[in-house]
Amino acid sequence: MSLANLGRLLRLVLGQDAAPDPGHSSVPADDLGFSQDGPAGELTPDAVGAYLAWLLGVDHGKPARVARSPALLAQAADLEINSKGSCVRLLRRSPTVLPRLIRILRNETYSIAELASQIQQDTVLTAEVLRMARSALYARQPGAAIHVRQAVAILGSTGVEQVIARVVARPLYRSDGSSLQARSAERLWQESERCAIACVQLARTEGVDGFDAYVAGLLQNAGWSALLRIFEIHGVEPVLTANVLLDAVHQQALLRRRDQLLARLIPAWELTPGLTAMASSLGSDLAGPELPLARVLRTAQELTMRRRLAELAWQEQPLHDAAMGHDFLATQPAAW
Repeated sequence: MSLANLGRLLRLVLGQDAAPDPGHSSVPADDLGFSQDGPAGELTPDAVGAYLAWLLGVDHGKPARVARSPALLAQAADLEINSKGSCVRLLRRSPTVLPRLIRILRNETYSIAELASQIQQDTVLTAEVLRMARSALYARQPGAAIHVRQAVAILGSTGVEQVIARVVARPLYRSDGSSLQARSAERLWQESERCAIACVQLARTEGVDGFDAYVAGLLQNAGWSALLRIFEIHGVEPVLTANVLLDAVHQQALLRRRDQLLARLIPAWELTPGLTAMASSLGSDLAGPELPLARVLRTAQELTMRRRLAELAWQEQPLHDAAMGHDFLATQPAAW
């Protein structure tokens, strides 16, 4: 699907005249891709499919005609999900020192010296802690030379937790080459950061631990990254097209397997009990009450998706109207 075609699809999904107001939206809910017949705030399959086509990088160029069944995608995912130890080769693992650091931070009697000692065992984490502590956000003299123990004292437990979360998550969205996993890596990371911020805001009202919420948001797209890697390994990557993602049945099948992969990946990193419990609920086929952290993540995912869809539709609207001979900006309110 070309970018122009994606824009036309988004305008159909979100409403031809939808233009998001930074301060307030007067656009009806159904013009933002919400179903009138379903529960309030439910995104339509077309809206979700358009978002996933953009997110996963299948909106570049015209897809070739594919005679192979889209069911091959789910079959390939199931082979890996049900195979012991298969997730290790799908994503880069987080440093082994991080679970120990998290346990130290959750102990109210931890010492700065103990925490600094653990941080220095990982060079990437050390560099990130020093970088953040020297930044204008924390340092009295940005850029001044400091050692790790000083950096830990400057950042405090919340600052160190944020560094840990980013060090855990960022490598998961890095990939070399020209595969879909590599092409979508930056978008997956950007959307994960957005989702993480939304998770933290929602966590305050749900009584959910802020660190767990932040990490859940950062990790949520790791399931997609792993899924794209599976498609590459099994040679079915060309089967994934925008039309497949727009199909409600195939779309739900892929979303389900994304969650199942997260259920396999998160416990392997031994982060926190809350994240492990959420992962178990994502991978379970049993109906039951939704965990607060899972509810926070689901809501944040929907908010992130809605925001991006509105932005994509707005970016395409001026180009479309210019092609039709309309002066779009001249018709907009003064606030724009």
